Amino acid sequence: MSLARASEKRVVIATVLNPFPVAVAEVDLLLRSLRCFGGRHASARPRVHVVGEPDQALRARLHELGAEIRVCEPFHERCQTANKLAMLEDIGEADYLLMLDNDIAVADDITPHLVGESIALKPECVDHLGMQRWRMLFAALDLEVPNERVLTTIDNVETIPYYNSGVILVPRALVAPFRQSWATAVRDVLELCTQIPRLAEVEPMVDQMALSVCLARQPLPRRPLPITMNFHTRFAFHPAWQADECKPVLLHHHHALTEDCAGLAPSPHSFPDRVIETVNDALGTGNRRVAQRGRRAFVRRLQSRAR
Repeated sequence: MSLARASEKRVVIATVLNPFPVAVAEVDLLLRSLRCFGGRHASARPRVHVVGEPDQALRARLHELGAEIRVCEPFHERCQTANKLAMLEDIGEADYLLMLDNDIAVADDITPHLVGESIALKPECVDHLGMQRWRMLFAALDLEVPNERVLTTIDNVETIPYYNSGVILVPRALVAPFRQSWATAVRDVLELCTQIPRLAEVEPMVDQMALSVCLARQPLPRRPLPITMNFHTRFAFHPAWQADECKPVLLHHHHALTEDCAGLAPSPHSFPDRVIETVNDALGTGNRRVAQRGRRAFVRRLQSRAR
């Protein structure tokens, strides 16, 4: 019955494009993979919120891929990642907004996950702040540190509710309050980064820091998003997450691409790697050389930020 109900739900699929060459190539891959593997939503008209006026070539390509173009302004000069808040616009009669970063590829139909009335998010790969900084941040905002804990997906370490913002599923009723609360939190956290050096060290993570603040300030209902809906391919999940045999729906490649940025690099997991091969073959990028981007070194850098 739940699948039948999910099949009746309508979703707006959106991304925000800061039109740098790599980001443009990634959005191209995202939209082409949606056409190939989106199932019931393969013919959807996704929204691409372009920061600044797109040039003629980009506009033509996005139209060719069936996208609806919406021009938006930068959210804040110090926080480019917060431009994603532009996606939190009115979605009309649709039931959900699916917010996607550029570095996502679609590998299966999202329909079974269109359920519930809560914001759905996946815990972040590692805790970039660590509990000392979290306490510092919440104290500066006169907030209690949340008692709830989630497990990060690379090192399986407990932390406060801290989520990856690359994939977020938002029910229609929560779109407006979520945007207002998250936007306020971004501005507040940015201000604290100018005052507290220890927080300034992690300023690149402001949008996700603010997301945790937003959810602490305003108890918007939320639920965990399964790892299949935000499957990071650039580095390995902790064994506790049993990622080797799962079938990803949304592949979060974190810029680990083939040299021409037209296909995905292999993942560290067996069955998901076969899914990646299928996606690459369908997109005409199978067997191309993979850009070597030092996956292990990248993971070590991520983990070191939490210290």
